[in-house]
Amino acid sequence: MTAVFREIAVEFGGKEYTFTPSNKLLRKIDAGLSPNTLLGVVSTMSGEQLPLYDIAFIVSKFIEAGGGSVDEEQVLAELYADLQENNGEGIGPMVKAIADVISPPDTVKNHPSPAS
Repeated sequence: MTAVFREIAVEFGGKEYTFTPSNKLLRKIDAGLSPNTLLGVVSTMSGEQLPLYDIAFIVSKFIEAGGGSVDEEQVLAELYADLQENNGEGIGPMVKAIADVISPPDTVKNHPSPAS
C-alpha cells in the first residue's frame, strides 16, 4: 500500500517543523476552517488574494503536528510582518506546504520494458 500523505516541513520562527499529515488532522483543519476547506483556501491563493487568516490557522495546526506550539495569532502577525517587511517572500514556502498537503504523493510508475 502506498503512503497517502507525504512528509511536510514548515519553517516558523527560525525552526523547522516536520510532520506527515493524517486524514484526522486534515479533517480537523477543515472543521476549523468551516465553511471553507483546505482545498478552498488553496484555490483562492493567488497574488493579492491570500486568505491570511486561514493560512495562519492552517500553519498553526501544521506546527502543532510537527511538535511545536504556536498560537495562530502569532502566525498571523508573522504573515503581516512578512508582507510589510519582506514583500511576502516568506509566505511562499507556507503556501507551498499547504498545497503539498492536498496533493497526492509522487509515485514511482513502472514503465513497460521496451520490446526486444
